[in-house]
Amino acid sequence: MGHRAEVCGALSTVPPAGERGRDLPRNELIGTLKSSRDKRRTISYRTTTLFPETTVPSLRSAIAFAFPLVLASAAGAQIPKSVLVDVVETHKASVLRYLDAAPDSMMNFRPTPGVRTFAEQIEHAAQADVFIAHMAITGNMNMPNLGDSAVYRHNKAALRTYVVAAMDHTLGMLRGVTDASLSQPITMMQMTKPRYRFLVELLDHFPWTLGQTVPYLRMNGVTPPMYTPF
Repeated sequence: MGHRAEVCGALSTVPPAGERGRDLPRNELIGTLKSSRDKRRTISYRTTTLFPETTVPSLRSAIAFAFPLVLASAAGAQIPKSVLVDVVETHKASVLRYLDAAPDSMMNFRPTPGVRTFAEQIEHAAQADVFIAHMAITGNMNMPNLGDSAVYRHNKAALRTYVVAAMDHTLGMLRGVTDASLSQPITMMQMTKPRYRFLVELLDHFPWTLGQTVPYLRMNGVTPPMYTPF
């Protein structure tokens, strides 16, 4: 606590002893960590360079040069429709695995007062995908009635039917757009951004929403299914 650390970096193109004469010399990057109490740790590692004649003045300079280029690349990138469809298909398979793993008795279970029940959390994961896609693609909230929450929040079979309908509606919306339309600016949640930027929320919201059901399952003696992004 209260320590102030400074990382100093230096590059050396001198090959280690015993390795001189090789076509590709090794670079040694040595980072020395200095603290206010004069405690030092030295971490050394070696990397093979593909460009032995190139030298970099300092690690800081290299990062300062590369970072804006990375940002510029990301700013101009657009996720194609095919990737969004593929991700939501993974969402559908994942939420169904988690729902199928839960016993019927878990539908009304909540790990602590004031939080969603298991059924409500599963509903939220699927429903949010519908909402995000529908709003970003149609610009309105006139979503179809996909089930009776008074029923499916208390019945596993009905909840599964709802989840399938919700995810299929999301996939249908995504398949109906063109890659060109994804770059069109739209206003949503009082912000104006390219349509694809709002749809990227599909990739962000769903995994951690579904992930919150892990303790629900474990507290009921169920091992959560493996989550895979593919």
